[in-house]
Amino acid sequence: MDNIPTQAFIFSGGFGLRMRPITLTTHKSLIKVGGKPLLDYAIDKMAACGVTDIHVNTHYRADDILHHLKHRQEHDPVPRFHISYEPELLETGGTVALALPELQNQPFFTLNPDTLCLDGATPALHRLANAFDPDTMLGMLLVHPVEKAIGYPGNGDFGLQNNQLYFPKEKNETLPYVYTGIGIFHPRLWQQIELPTPPYSINHFFKALRDDDDIIQHIYGLVHDGQWLHIGTPEELDVAQSFMAHETAYVSK
Repeated sequence: MDNIPTQAFIFSGGFGLRMRPITLTTHKSLIKVGGKPLLDYAIDKMAACGVTDIHVNTHYRADDILHHLKHRQEHDPVPRFHISYEPELLETGGTVALALPELQNQPFFTLNPDTLCLDGATPALHRLANAFDPDTMLGMLLVHPVEKAIGYPGNGDFGLQNNQLYFPKEKNETLPYVYTGIGIFHPRLWQQIELPTPPYSINHFFKALRDDDDIIQHIYGLVHDGQWLHIGTPEELDVAQSFMAHETAYVSK
């Protein structure tokens, strides 16, 4: 498929503080669910849709990530990994900003490996790429209905109106959709607003865009049609393990 981005980011720099004590000895993205590290679910999903280059940032337990990815690369040269060590965390937005020259002004995927996104009838990344128009859109987030999310304790992140995101007016407002951690973005987004010096999160854009009607018209959402598991704490990990142990319809992508 010609419209599938060939580059992606998997964000693996965090400390996984909410997942302690597990993350005292294991990097969050290397925690196994259903016998498979979360990082490998993310990589396999990217590889299956044709991504050839994956940027992976590291910080905490960086050697563990490096060793894991080198082992994968020895057995399969594609996708290629571009591993960056951040002495001071740049966070998700800053990590992308650092790599912008390598993206050659082409759209790219982003994925947070502390969730599990199980595909519906069509792989989620294919659905995102097919729905994303790089000429008119700056970003599209894969969102999931809060009421159907597994292990998610929050009040949602966004609403949707005509496939465009809208943001909460009040801090504790309940919204129908949660961000899955998977998105597709165009580098132009990093040129639309004045950016702080890293570190800053991609969430910075969502907060800044809330009051910018012109830019928000170019940020869209796509509702996920499969299962989505939030895995941020040991308790949520237990829920995910139980779900995967009993999930017979899921086929690893």
